[in-house]
Amino acid sequence: MNSLYFLVDVETTGLDQASCEIWSVAAKVFNIKDLKIEILGDFYDVNRNIEPKKIHSLEEKNFKEIIKKGRSGSEQQLLSDFYTFCAKQKIKYMPKKIMLIGYNVSFDKGFLDYRCEKYNLDIKSIFSYHYIDVMQIYMFYLLTKGVDLYDEKLNLKSAMNRILKEESKNYIYHDALEDVNATFKLFETLFNAKR
Repeated sequence: MNSLYFLVDVETTGLDQASCEIWSVAAKVFNIKDLKIEILGDFYDVNRNIEPKKIHSLEEKNFKEIIKKGRSGSEQQLLSDFYTFCAKQKIKYMPKKIMLIGYNVSFDKGFLDYRCEKYNLDIKSIFSYHYIDVMQIYMFYLLTKGVDLYDEKLNLKSAMNRILKEESKNYIYHDALEDVNATFKLFETLFNAKR
């Protein structure tokens, strides 16, 4: 296998990598074979010790439901579990490259790199320095439709509302697992639209 793709989403307590924590991470692992997407596995976990008041843009009831699904007890354990999952995929499939994909993925990659380094987890050795940003693909799509990007909301929810209006109602945004599934559906739709 030449390439393995990890569609990743992290949820954090804020925007500063040094002072804020990752409280949830999800990944969908796939490859693209004969222009068909084959899902190989997924990962999801949350930091069960996080305080709800630290979370932005998430209703209390949704937060409680998300916390019920998680296993890890701390950010360090969550990232250690995620690192182990990634390393196992690399060993199992032996790709030449593992490429990150996400919606505004430079944010996720930056947080993963910084926070993993804090716990001596060499996540940079697993992923290629190349990545695919679904937000950039979406922006290109909008430009081909004559949309003025200056006036456009470019967050994941807005993209889903524009491209997959009916399906967008089913997602809880700012839940890493939900965001990975929404981003995957958006990527798949845009990928197939351009072929």
